[in-house]
Amino acid sequence: MVRPGASTTSDVVRTRWEALIFDVELTNQGQDKIMNRSPLVSIIIPTHSRAKILTERALPSIFEQTYQNFEIIVVMDDCTDNTHELLKEINDPRLKIIDFKKGYEYPEDPLTKWHVAGSPPRNEGLLAVTGDMIAPLDDDDMFLSNHLDVAVKTHLATGCDVSYAIAETVRKSDNSRIGSLGAPPGQKMRVPHGSLVYNSKHRTFKYSEEGKLPADFILWNSMFKAGLKFEFINLITTRHWL
Repeated sequence: MVRPGASTTSDVVRTRWEALIFDVELTNQGQDKIMNRSPLVSIIIPTHSRAKILTERALPSIFEQTYQNFEIIVVMDDCTDNTHELLKEINDPRLKIIDFKKGYEYPEDPLTKWHVAGSPPRNEGLLAVTGDMIAPLDDDDMFLSNHLDVAVKTHLATGCDVSYAIAETVRKSDNSRIGSLGAPPGQKMRVPHGSLVYNSKHRTFKYSEEGKLPADFILWNSMFKAGLKFEFINLITTRHWL
């Protein structure tokens, strides 16, 4: 399994979070692991018959994280390829495999289907979470190596409920860079789904299966309207294919 080269963040303006992260690192120097200083992150990946890209892009990007206290919950959504066989070849106790066959029928309308694609298996994955934090990931996207480390340190430093960062956007047809996605809270707030990390006590927020709007938009927008504390990380920590 080969992971594509990580992008640089030299073109991204760094913000006050860096000082907060530095304070956390100083505080933790010389200390043993204690509860909540090294929280378990539950990464949920729904997948539908995309074994190759899942095992060659998404999963390697997780195993190469600089922060290693995580569990991976892969929810197979009626997979008909060799996804299960390839996952079984991964000898890592942190990987959980759920064979999801609820019989859910996705809408026939293409836009409505796109809005809810992956929602039922994501909600199933939420039921299996045992971690302190939750990090979603699509099966064709990837984390950069610092994603979990930066998110965890941000949570510890700020006490936020939800953190999110910038996603580099990539064109599916030729893997060329398109630009980036992500903006701080405000009128133009943009939250890339794969950059989201939130406290698992908020797992009661489910992914909509109605299809009126994108399910990930409804999720974080509901969290924001409910008054959860959001922290924007002005760094590229994920890569999203469009």
